Amino acid sequence: MKCDICNIFDHKSAFKIIYEDELCTALMHESPANYGHVLVIPTGHYTIMELVPDKIIEHVFSVSNLISTALFETLNIQGTNIIVNNGVEAGQKEPHFYINVIPRTENDGINFEWKAEPANEDSLKTAELKLNEVIGKMTVQQEEKKPLEIHESIEKVDDEDYMFKQLRKIP
Repeated sequence: MKCDICNIFDHKSAFKIIYEDELCTALMHESPANYGHVLVIPTGHYTIMELVPDKIIEHVFSVSNLISTALFETLNIQGTNIIVNNGVEAGQKEPHFYINVIPRTENDGINFEWKAEPANEDSLKTAELKLNEVIGKMTVQQEEKKPLEIHESIEKVDDEDYMFKQLRKIP
């Protein structure tokens, strides 16, 4: 039996898909946190992020960045939250990894803040030691990068237009 997220791929016509390739699909959230809320979902079934192959993680985050940029360009927003609810205790409602891209505007009423309190130095040191021990045994798989090809006909980017676009993103 497929999870509800996997069932989306069998009934694509019922959803507002805004991006799709062989590795993932991005669609409008049916119960959005804010206007323009998008889900970026890998095509394969992975319950949590740790199970998703690195190549696919890289791709879905690149697509999420593309979606975030498009939201800035089209919806006159001041920010985005890129959120992964990774596990039930983190708020994951479906047993399928996906990324939420949530557009943000000033005073939109969404609150992701928590009460920050200084950590105990002993607990920080203990956590650091435990994590360093485990992370030291792990490796990050990286594909060999090919050198970029330089072409003679490179278009000049209009720095002024770029700067104005970036300034619009500042809250």
